[in-house]
Amino acid sequence: MGLKSDRSVFNLDSYSVTRSGPSGDGGYYDTATAVYAGKTEKEMYHPLFETRFIKELPRYGMTLKGDFNDVMYAMYEYPQYNMYDHGIQPIKSYENQKQDAAKAHILLLTESYSDVISPFLACAYSNIDEIDLRLFDGSLQAYIEQTRPDLVVSMYSAYDQNSSGAEDLFEFN
Repeated sequence: MGLKSDRSVFNLDSYSVTRSGPSGDGGYYDTATAVYAGKTEKEMYHPLFETRFIKELPRYGMTLKGDFNDVMYAMYEYPQYNMYDHGIQPIKSYENQKQDAAKAHILLLTESYSDVISPFLACAYSNIDEIDLRLFDGSLQAYIEQTRPDLVVSMYSAYDQNSSGAEDLFEFN
């Protein structure tokens, strides 16, 4: 697709890892339930390379500025599942100030599973917008016309794609 990125940001050797919380799954067999209940150990990845971001969270009226750890982790969010990427939001925008602004602008159509993916994609590209169509009440077509992304990626789980009413999410009139 002609998009270029620094692939080293996707190498696990480019990150340090910290772990916190209970070890093991505490007897939970449903991972989602265990995570929401705070019963699982958390792994947090921290880039070993220099980062600088501006992140917009319009739902909270927040603009976050700083390195990866300052901008991508919300340690105060509960349940702990929402610690990554400030939880479920209608829209999030990332500007990577360490990437050339001429590099790709990507729009991700997502749900909560992408919260652990988006921060790391933001390390490789200059601009990423993330829209959760389940919560977004604007016009997706107007948003795309206004922001003119180079690439639009739909990242929805099979469950969300097949759930009742899912067809409405992808009605782009």
